[in-house]
Amino acid sequence: MWNQEGKVHIRKGFMEWESFNAFLKELSTQINLKDTGVVCHFRITTHGKTAQQNCHPFPISNKIRDLKKLSMTTDVGCAHNGIIPIKTIHNLSDTQTYILKRLYNIQKAHPRFLESKRIMSQIEKEICSKMTFLTSDGKIYNIGEFIEQGGVMFSNRSFEEKLFCDLDWLKYDEFWYGASAKK
Repeated sequence: MWNQEGKVHIRKGFMEWESFNAFLKELSTQINLKDTGVVCHFRITTHGKTAQQNCHPFPISNKIRDLKKLSMTTDVGCAHNGIIPIKTIHNLSDTQTYILKRLYNIQKAHPRFLESKRIMSQIEKEICSKMTFLTSDGKIYNIGEFIEQGGVMFSNRSFEEKLFCDLDWLKYDEFWYGASAKK
């Protein structure tokens, strides 16, 4: 999702890296991504079906059809990382259910809830995880601990290079017990 012309634009459902990357390249020809509020989310299914319409981000809405749209504009969008400890609505994710049952009502009662430390703290206690919001003016609000690297905020460390031990386990006995162990 990104902000442009006073709206948050949501595009989702990229099930392969190539389609997401192609879309991002095309978008970068239309707007300067470095001067724009942008949130990218890569989903691992925890609740609900693995389906395009269950991918993040989402608008804050009380309509299931809005939460499932692959392309839309809204005033505030959000994405979530973690598992929200709630009973989910059939075929919806925990995030979609939380938006429908709770977040929509919070925004309706307190339109400036993102600026309230008390309300944001309450949301953090309820979701027991991380969430990010993008507003139509490009402001990004985060709940939970994020990692900043090179001007980019990450909700976990999966972006870091992983180093694995390169031990050849087939030769382990030979190393530990000596070459005679093979006999």
